Amino acid sequence: MFTFILNCLEFLILSGYFVIAAQGVFYHLALGRVFMKIPTAGFLELRQATDRYIRRPLKVFYVSMPLLMLTGIVLGIGYLSLTASLCMGIALLLLLLDIRLILRSSEPINQLVNQLTDLPNVEGGNNLQHAWVQTMLRRGYFNGMGFLSLIVGQVFG
Repeated sequence: MFTFILNCLEFLILSGYFVIAAQGVFYHLALGRVFMKIPTAGFLELRQATDRYIRRPLKVFYVSMPLLMLTGIVLGIGYLSLTASLCMGIALLLLLLDIRLILRSSEPINQLVNQLTDLPNVEGGNNLQHAWVQTMLRRGYFNGMGFLSLIVGQVFG
């Protein structure tokens, strides 16, 4: 029964981390370049509209995933291979680095963007746009590598 619970926990961790990593991969594949090419006012309007809908669901993942992963590492002692445990630990560390970037860069930019009202005439909007895209690309590296680490742990662990 314990092995089944641990397998379910690993499934939840992989699934939840996938949701987080998918946004970063999507920015690297296309959306980062798209966001750098569109006019600043359009970018700001899109960010405001998107933020209203994505903020709450992503907060659930970003709060629950470190807790699930820490639980998986602790419960997995003696049950998971060293490779699987190390890979989950690496993924957790990369997720925590992503959360640090959220708190230090993404959230302050999002707050500024969400307070703007005269989008076509925003002074410094291009700087916000560039900083936000660069932050998302950096975050994408962290959570993409974290997800790959989890996959390696599952396949080789």
